[in-house]
This record gives sequence, structure tokens and C-alpha cells, in this order.
Amino acid sequence: MKPSFQTSKPLDAVQIQKRNGTLFWGLYFFHLNTVDGYMECLIADISDVYDELRLRKQAEAALQNSEERLRLALMNLFSTKARNNNVIINLSNRYG
Repeated sequence: MKPSFQTSKPLDAVQIQKRNGTLFWGLYFFHLNTVDGYMECLIADISDVYDELRLRKQAEAALQNSEERLRLALMNLFSTKARNNNVIINLSNRYG
């Protein structure tokens, strides 16, 4: 007879608390063999990878914020110069 398995979604990411109270990010996978009555589980610590991804997302957000501030400053600079020279420049399509 073929074993019957109930399986979790492969490699779910969760935050897990160790016995000493510290938290870490991990991936887990388990399956339950209902015929033989046992469960196997795999847990892998991915804290370093998770922290790298979090730091990368923070850096990308900071870069986007900086680019937006630069774009607005340049638009303001060109707009001020254009008003002083009685020239109208529409930069919204070029930088928007």
C-alpha cells in the first residue's frame, strides 16, 4: 500500500523563537505520513539571507527617495531659471 502524505506548502518562511528566547527567520517544510503515523520536519535558518533582503529593500527605497528629491530640485532649478529668462519649460513629460 502506498503511504498517504499530507504536506505543508514547501518552504514557508516564518519567524521562529529559540529556547533561549532569541528570534530567527527560518524556512520550514513538513510532511505527515498517515499510514505509518510519523511526521518529518525540516527547518533551515535563513536569518542572514532575510537580513540581506531587508537591507537591500531599505537601500532601494532610500535611493528612490534620493532620486525623487534630485528630480524635484532640478525641476525647481530649471523652472526658476526659465522664469528669470521669460522662457517656459515643461519638464513634466521628460522627468515624470
